[in-house]
This record gives sequence, structure tokens and C-alpha cells, in this order.
Amino acid sequence: YEPLISEITSEVLLHRIAKLYLDKKLLDGALEVYKRILRKNRQNKEAREGIKSIHTAYLIESENFLKKNDKINAAVKIEKALKIAAGINLIQKAISINLLLKNENRVVELEEMLKDIKRKEIQSKVQEKINKAEEAEKKTDYKGAIRYFQEAIKIEPQNSTLKKLIDLCVRINRPDLTEKITDWFNKYQHSLLEKEKKQAREEL
Repeated sequence: YEPLISEITSEVLLHRIAKLYLDKKLLDGALEVYKRILRKNRQNKEAREGIKSIHTAYLIESENFLKKNDKINAAVKIEKALKIAAGINLIQKAISINLLLKNENRVVELEEMLKDIKRKEIQSKVQEKINKAEEAEKKTDYKGAIRYFQEAIKIEPQNSTLKKLIDLCVRINRPDLTEKITDWFNKYQHSLLEKEKKQAREEL
């Protein structure tokens, strides 16, 4: 009786099987085994490294297919890489390949995915600045706190960030700054809007 891979529980044995798959360039099989190891043990470093190497291998295969002008297989490999990890550059590459293949529905999906990642990235940067502002306030470095809030607004001018900044001015008893900051915020938003209008005109 030969056990099925799904019945094997030993991480050491599963690693060996994954390695055999990799040696035979059977990336899909190796990926499934590594995922199985991670389901058992999220901290397994070797499995994480294995999945990273498979991600890289899919990208190399996609590039090689593109060099041979085989866009269909290039798209298949890039989709497999996307399922492992989807970064901005990779999504843009997938969009380019799918445009060549005239896969309009997939292009729309990928563009949405790209927007979502960019949105999350911006949100994360804004949050980082807000955290620094709150830390600075705790240390009574109010100038620093105001600066960080302004930096957060420059990344993305959100009304919620402006409110946090105005609340800070109220807490430190500086109502005079509230007007200045609101004025600065409105001017900053206006300048961004003008920039967008100019860009739109240039694109036409």
C-alpha cells in the first residue's frame, strides 16, 4: 500500500515530496504540497521559501513564453503567479498581456485589483503618519504632531484626517490654528483638483 499525499502528515516527508516535484519542474504539484505544509504549520519557513521560489519560477516561465510570442501560455503562468502574490508591477504586467489577448473582462478585473491594492497602500501610509502624529502628541511634541497630520493629508486629503488635526488644535488650546489649517486644507485640495484638470486636458 502506497499512501496518498493527502494522507501523509510528516512535514519532513512532505518537504521531500515537494522537492521531488520541483526537481521535475512540476511547479503546480510542489505548490500544493507546500500549501499543505503551511496549513499544518503556518510558521514553516522552508515551505514559505518554497512558495516564493515557485512564484519566481512562474514569472520566469511567463517571460520565456512571451519571448516565444506565446501570449496564451504567458497569461496562464502569470495568473498562477498572481494567485500566490499580487503586487502592483505584476498586475500591470498581467493587464498588458491580457490586453494583447483582448481578454477585456480579465483586464477590467485586474484594473479593479490594481485600484484596490493602491488604495490599501495609500491607506496604510496615511495610517502610519497618523500613528506618528498620535505618538508625537503623547510626547507633547505638538509641532511634530501637526506636521505628521499634514503629511498624512498630503498623501490623501481625507476629511477624517483634517478632523483629527482640528481636534488636536482644540486639545492643545490653539483655536487660532484651526482656521489656518482649514484654510491650508482647502487650498491644498483646490491645487490637487487644478492639477487633475490640467492632466485631463493634456490627455485629451
